[in-house]
Amino acid sequence: MSKENPKETFKHFTKEFDDDKRIALLLKKGTYPYEYIDNAARFNETELPSIDKFYSNLSEKQLVKPSMNMRNGCEQFIRFKHEHAISCGKFQWLSEEEINDFNVLNVSNNADIGYVIECDLDYPDNLHDLHNDFPLAVEKGVITNEMLSPHSRHLYEQANDDGKEYQPSTKLLATLKDKKHYILHYVNLKLYLKLGLVLKKIHNIVSFEQRPWLKQYIDFNTEMRKKATSNFEQKLFKNGNNAIFGKSMESLRKHINFSLCHRWDKFQKLTAKSSFKSFKIFNDHLCGVLQTKTKIFFNKPIYLGQMILDLSKAHMVDYYYNHMKKLYKENVHYVPDSSLSELDI
Repeated sequence: MSKENPKETFKHFTKEFDDDKRIALLLKKGTYPYEYIDNAARFNETELPSIDKFYSNLSEKQLVKPSMNMRNGCEQFIRFKHEHAISCGKFQWLSEEEINDFNVLNVSNNADIGYVIECDLDYPDNLHDLHNDFPLAVEKGVITNEMLSPHSRHLYEQANDDGKEYQPSTKLLATLKDKKHYILHYVNLKLYLKLGLVLKKIHNIVSFEQRPWLKQYIDFNTEMRKKATSNFEQKLFKNGNNAIFGKSMESLRKHINFSLCHRWDKFQKLTAKSSFKSFKIFNDHLCGVLQTKTKIFFNKPIYLGQMILDLSKAHMVDYYYNHMKKLYKENVHYVPDSSLSELDI
């Protein structure tokens, strides 16, 4: 990220340093011996490995100075394993009888048939301390004034010394509360149950056929990114993968019609329509008119974005609790950032 953005982007960071060389050094991506770190025991070593251990199999070069090393695996596709099977159609509601016989723990993560489930989950009290820094099953909710802690109220009062009353707002919440009518991918539900959550009731299940139909496309972009010779090419193939999620979840209701007109009669016609929202004058001979869409064609596979997001959550949770927590115990804590976690050793 620091390589792709000028130092002016890091306003608060650059305030603390007035030396351009130090700023450039601190913003530069570090050199990491990826091939050398092949097991957890490496982290117990007290000295840095020798320079020959920094050899990159990717570039087939010795890393004698900091350089960009291509990442693979979970970081690709928004930390989503592209080998994972995802929906390719044929959605069906399960009957009540089928729901009663359904056992999510018996379904393979890459089965030919996948499921999205609406259910109630209980969060046992004995998990609260363990999961306090990274609660499972995040959900969107409204933060009311009654939900604010004394510390949060104090911070709000400090930030709003004009006495403005707190207004409830919708946020993405990671809480230890029980979940009601929670909708999630079956892979996530399997993981949450194994980590201790309790399935109380299943309301609905939608089944679908699934296969890893994006794998070839993702692999192609990843390989082309490795071969890239410029920042433009790197970004092009990186965004080619990442854009899948954004385009699949695109909000068509936010699309607009924007017309440029230089005739008075056309301007009157556009502004007289019920879809008219606003206009902007550019000069004496040109103005723009903004209108809402009168018809919306819902042709985006929102289900795909939902599954990608759920599976990326599952991958992060699995990595954190089944790998980092098991290895470092109480010395690892979740940080709300793309790096997922930090070690406090």
